[in-house]
Amino acid sequence: MKKKQEAVILIVVISLITIVTGGVLLQSTFEELTQLGKEAPFVQSEVETILVDQPPSEEKLRSIYATLLNVQGKKEARNFYITKTKDDYLVSANYFSQSELDFRTYAKRMKKMEQALPEKAELLYVGTSGKFIPDVTKVRDGYPNDLFNDREMDELFLELSYYQIPTLDLRKSKQRERLKYQQNYYRSHSIWTEFAAFEAAVSIMSTLQTKQPTTFMYEEIVTQRQAYTETVYPEKMRGDLLQATGNSFIKADDLITLTPKFKVDLSYKNLSDEEDFARTGDFKTVVWNPLQVSELKKETFDPTEMYYSKDVEHLQLTNNNSEVKGKLLLLIDDYFVPVVGYLALMAQEVEVMVIEENHASDIESVIASGNFDAIVVASQAPSLQETFFNFYK
Repeated sequence: MKKKQEAVILIVVISLITIVTGGVLLQSTFEELTQLGKEAPFVQSEVETILVDQPPSEEKLRSIYATLLNVQGKKEARNFYITKTKDDYLVSANYFSQSELDFRTYAKRMKKMEQALPEKAELLYVGTSGKFIPDVTKVRDGYPNDLFNDREMDELFLELSYYQIPTLDLRKSKQRERLKYQQNYYRSHSIWTEFAAFEAAVSIMSTLQTKQPTTFMYEEIVTQRQAYTETVYPEKMRGDLLQATGNSFIKADDLITLTPKFKVDLSYKNLSDEEDFARTGDFKTVVWNPLQVSELKKETFDPTEMYYSKDVEHLQLTNNNSEVKGKLLLLIDDYFVPVVGYLALMAQEVEVMVIEENHASDIESVIASGNFDAIVVASQAPSLQETFFNFYK
């Protein structure tokens, strides 16, 4: 018991020193804690048990946890829910296929949605893999992965094709995914980078404009990367996976943003929170959460809340400079939130509903308004659950 108490006390003291000073552990202390971690592995289990019921704001506990994981040479956290790949990317794991998923039923619901649209409107389902890509993500041997999710995405596309629902598969060849993996994904975050989000927006609009060439904007001024300025904020991307494990588990990523070089005039309205003031301005003013922009140079900056507002549920963007009249409804998971701003540059109006944050009746009511030229339902593979297709039952 005494040895166990000493272990916990030493870990807490060292972690507090690290938090307060922001410095690194002294080598001698690090070696001592490493040896202690080998002798008292039960402490990891104890800290992990505590963390299960702790809210994400408990950074002190997570720092203790990350320190303990590192000194023990661990490559996994949260009982293997988050693992570190061979090239130090954090990925979430999935042990079992969700056998209750009914993709034929989900496809039927999508068909009912299509039937509820006005005659002029188009429906498109967009799917992508998520951060784990089979044969691309370098998962360590014997570690769990999300292999089931990719197979389930294949099954959904098959069912949607049977019901003749237009689809766009953003997954690329393995060779291309390997070449672009570092560009498309942060090591510390589960959601893709601005580069990947921009390319997804261009692909979506390319598909939509084939049937409605004059409804949406698909010109080089908005679809070419060279029309955007790349800005790097060193080590400012402390993604959701890193926050869940503790800041020292891996090094924070550089946050890289893309902002248009051309003139932009957007308006934002939060349709789920009247207290979130509407705003009008350039791309960064509207797309970025102003509360986080003000924190960008501080340690309190949280990149997981950098878009629009703290909680993205139901919003509307209006392009005041638009030369087209296209109106787009996006029904998405949170993975696609970074895509929204770029699509807004290619339409007159974009309305966004994060499906799992809205009631089915509200989604159906918005669709019934008939005020859209196209509806895009978009998700990554891990979002393929009953809660995502909880409409038109």
